[in-house]
Amino acid sequence: MREFPKVVVIGAGSLFFGREVIWQMTHSEHLRNGCLALVDTDAERLDKMGRLAELVAAQTGAPLQIEVHANWKDALPGADFVVLSFAVDTVRYRGIDCDISAKYGVRMCSGDTIGPGGILRAMRDLPAVLDCAADVASLCPDAWLINYINPSAVNGIALAKFAPAVKSFALCDSLHMPHIKIRQALLAGIIDEASQWTAELDDVFDLAIAGVNHFTWLLHARYAGRDVTPQIVDSLRKRRMVVAVQKPCTMTKSPASFTKSSAASLPASRTQKNMCASIRGMASCRARFRRSKYGKPSRAMYAMPICGARLTRR
Repeated sequence: MREFPKVVVIGAGSLFFGREVIWQMTHSEHLRNGCLALVDTDAERLDKMGRLAELVAAQTGAPLQIEVHANWKDALPGADFVVLSFAVDTVRYRGIDCDISAKYGVRMCSGDTIGPGGILRAMRDLPAVLDCAADVASLCPDAWLINYINPSAVNGIALAKFAPAVKSFALCDSLHMPHIKIRQALLAGIIDEASQWTAELDDVFDLAIAGVNHFTWLLHARYAGRDVTPQIVDSLRKRRMVVAVQKPCTMTKSPASFTKSSAASLPASRTQKNMCASIRGMASCRARFRRSKYGKPSRAMYAMPICGARLTRR
C-alpha cells in the first residue's frame, strides 16, 4: 500500500454516508493526502458529492485528489481500500420485510440485519456485493474490501466464503463507537448533556463490550470504579415506558418516495413517522427468483438502486 492511499466509496451518492466519508478523508492525517474516488449511478447526486468534496478539500487545505465515476470498474484500478455502502431502496424494503414478517408472527425491530428481513436484504444485495468483489480481485487484488452493507455479518461471511482471494471484512456501528459511550454516560447520569463530555471523563468511564456486528452486549459499565450498569438499565426501562405511551404515528409522506438519503435530511420526529408509515403501508412484495451464478439456491431479480439511485446490472 502507498503512503497516501486511494479510497473508493461505492454508493457515495448518499447524503448520509457520502458526507461522512468526505469529512473523514479531509481531516485524517493518514488519508487527506491521498485519493478519494466517489462512485454512484445517480449522475446528479454524484456531481453534488464531487463538488462538495472539492469544496471541503479546498476549505480545509487538504491536498486530497477527488475522482467521480458512474462505474466502479473505472475507479478500482490502484485502489487500496474499497468501501461498499450501497443499498436497495433501503427504507421501502425495510418496511415491506418487517410488515410481511409481522403478518406471519415474526416481529423485528430492524428489517435489515437479522431474521427474515436480514435474509431478504442479503438476497437483494449479495449478488452485487460479490460482483464487486470479483472486480476487486481482478483490478486491485491488493486492496481491502470493507463492507458497510447490512446484514453486516452475513455479507462478511459471504465475502470470506465466495471471494476468499479478496481481503475483506464487514463493519457497522455498534456499542464500541465513541458516540455510544457518550450516550451511555448520559443514561448513567454521569453527564446531563453531550457537550459536557471530556477526555478526563473518558479515561474514568470504563465500558466492557463483547460480540460481533449487531450482536454486541454491554458486560459492565464502571465510572471511577463504581458500577453504573443498574443506572443505565433503569434509564432504558424508563425510556421504553415513555415510548410505549406515545400516540401511533400517522402517514405524512408516500412510503414509496421515502428513501434513506431523504430521511437523513428530515427532523427526527418526521423521520420516525415516515418509517412507521413505510412499515405499515406496505402490504405485499413480489419477487422473481432464479438460480444464482454463485451456486446458492436463488437470487432476486431487480433493478438495484444505490442509495436511492438505480444501478444497471452489467
